[in-house]
Amino acid sequence: MRRALLMLSEMLITALQGKRLEAADFDVLLTPDPARDLLMWLNDPAGTRQRWDESTWAAFRNICRQQYNFDPHMDGELVGAAPLGGQQGAWQNVWERCAEAPQRYVRLPDLLRRAGPKPADALSLTRKPNPAWPQDNEAMEEGLRQSLLAFKDKAPAEAAQKITALEALHGERRTWVWAELGQAPLACALQHLVMLAEATRTTLGGATPEAMAWAYTEGGWHADAAVLESLSCVQAHDDVDAVCAAMRAVYRPWLEDAAARFQALVNEHPLPGCTVYPAGAATTERTRAESGCVILFADGLRFDIGQKLKATLLARGWRVDERWHWVALPSVTATAKPAVSPVADQLSTDIEADEFRLCVTATGKVLTTERFRQLLAEHGYQVLATGETGDPAGMGWTELGDLDYYGHNQGWKLAWRVDEVVRECVDRLTALLEAGWKKVRVVTDHGWLLLPGGLPKSELPSFLAETR
Repeated sequence: MRRALLMLSEMLITALQGKRLEAADFDVLLTPDPARDLLMWLNDPAGTRQRWDESTWAAFRNICRQQYNFDPHMDGELVGAAPLGGQQGAWQNVWERCAEAPQRYVRLPDLLRRAGPKPADALSLTRKPNPAWPQDNEAMEEGLRQSLLAFKDKAPAEAAQKITALEALHGERRTWVWAELGQAPLACALQHLVMLAEATRTTLGGATPEAMAWAYTEGGWHADAAVLESLSCVQAHDDVDAVCAAMRAVYRPWLEDAAARFQALVNEHPLPGCTVYPAGAATTERTRAESGCVILFADGLRFDIGQKLKATLLARGWRVDERWHWVALPSVTATAKPAVSPVADQLSTDIEADEFRLCVTATGKVLTTERFRQLLAEHGYQVLATGETGDPAGMGWTELGDLDYYGHNQGWKLAWRVDEVVRECVDRLTALLEAGWKKVRVVTDHGWLLLPGGLPKSELPSFLAETR
């Protein structure tokens, strides 16, 4: 009572009346949350002890002896970590508190590693892996890494079956604290590899290019999305190699089959040009903006990333209408960006320009950035720079996104940037709508393929082409 006298003096009399007060009641006044205090002390014994006065420390020791059969002063933190990892008795509640916010206790993993079974015995056949021991998670991560690396020479069907089997073994680890702490990247990537395996079980098909495109927009794009998601989970070189080995086993054959099928169809059925699906429209109609509408051009906003953007906007309660069309050929920004602009009908392809750039029909001059902006202004469009919102009573054109740039410069690491680009796009849309624009139309120029380790490539002799 003397130790807790200060806290006791602040208690309401009514909270104490009619009760028999024992030593534990006064200790609780000093340590109202013993599980949290115990975790804080295990995480940083010296620092925590220094912050507590003698009364609080004595009360904490009493509670530990009574509730956890453990004396912090006499036994030390290493002895306390053993029942914590074993989740024995009252320690189960302490571990659950740790699992709720593991980032608060950054030193605990090393303490548990020292207190628990040796790594060599972590996955012995005599016991089930324990979610509380970091060495168990590490051993399973290594096992998964070796399994994924072995995919290198597997056939697609066998690889897909093996991925499913690995998910049954490792999927649960995504609920462990080690996944939340970023120490189970392969287990996290595995769920996306499962989606990839499922999406690539069926080859993209169809009797016409349009039918094949519908098959892609109705579900085939999930394969591309799964590749980016799985790559975004890993950073260490060995983990990337493991994910890529499994990915290439199922994704590359699917890509090659789709490409060959599409080429064969185009030989029989030429592409339909500027048709927009599901509502058909001419080129000028699909890019026309009315008063109160601004067009946001997002470079390289591939279909699956567009779906991620759409899902983000729908989650905010926004109304989102979606359409798709064939990319202009050749599918590079210099050609395809002007083709989705409101001034597409003012441009011509009947020139011999480098880098596949178009020309202004009226002057015959090559389309440059400055001439493109001038054309937009002449047709009543405000060209809005980054951060500008313009006059929402008119029509506008603005640009955003560096997916194409990131892809060329960073390769597969582009996967780390996708969420960042989507957030940037959402922020820009928000700013435009809050400024008073009634509608924002997001358009893009082209998609892209990404396969770590490289795609099949055939060198084209320079004498066979006017430009490469």
